[in-house]
Amino acid sequence: MKQLLYKFVKLSTLFVVFLFLTSCTVENQLSKDFEKHSDSVSVLIVGSSHLQKVSAVIQKLYPQYSDLSPELKDTVWKHQTKFLDSVGDSLILESYYKSIVEQLKKTNLKIYTDKQVDEFVKQSGEKWIFRVAQIQLEEDKQKVDFSKEMRGEEELYKDMEIEVLSINTWFEVFKSENDTTPFNLVYGQHTVSDEVKGRFFETLDGKYEFRYSRTDLTKEDVLKLTTLSGAKNAQQIVDYIFTKYVRLVYPESESVYGFNIEGKKFYKPAENDQFNVIN
Repeated sequence: MKQLLYKFVKLSTLFVVFLFLTSCTVENQLSKDFEKHSDSVSVLIVGSSHLQKVSAVIQKLYPQYSDLSPELKDTVWKHQTKFLDSVGDSLILESYYKSIVEQLKKTNLKIYTDKQVDEFVKQSGEKWIFRVAQIQLEEDKQKVDFSKEMRGEEELYKDMEIEVLSINTWFEVFKSENDTTPFNLVYGQHTVSDEVKGRFFETLDGKYEFRYSRTDLTKEDVLKLTTLSGAKNAQQIVDYIFTKYVRLVYPESESVYGFNIEGKKFYKPAENDQFNVIN
């Protein structure tokens, strides 16, 4: 009986190893095939000249903000926002588009901007157009909670407020310059925030006190976020195209797959690293 069990475990282990190696082989082959295929894929990035700025704090505190007088709006805006006007709109947009294009050009895909539409139109083969329907800089405040369980049902609790900045981008995806209706509408969000680390300490007299350290956002972090967002959106675009490629090979698949730009290899993107496909 023990000998049979041993053989079963051994065979099961070998089968799992076989599946793993087979899976790795398929993934590696897909990556190599996609990299070769990318030479014939043209991608056009069409930007937006308008940056929308949103204060989630104002939306919560002043639901009738749009009905306020211009003078009162200006007062509320200056009082309730910290970073939205700290960097010029044109600098933010320039930084974002520079980042997304530079990152995409690290691939074998043929990348074009809205200044190269004529060249893009002349290309044959597979085409994708990603048009920025809206790009948004959003500012919010959130609570970070800290707690420590004590004896019985007693619990120590402390919350701290942090600033949160997000770049939210909506892309209309077209498969040809002749299309008038988007193939998909996709959305990506990338966020940075103040960093707070803390915990409760027991003092010599048996009492507890909360100690913490924090690193607050600065206006320099606005441009860092912008550059990071461009790079991450570029990765999401590549993953989107790669997923479409994989589904042509394996039509039954419904998963999202990724082709890492830096590593030039297959990976499985986490859910919060994927585009949110709206339609």
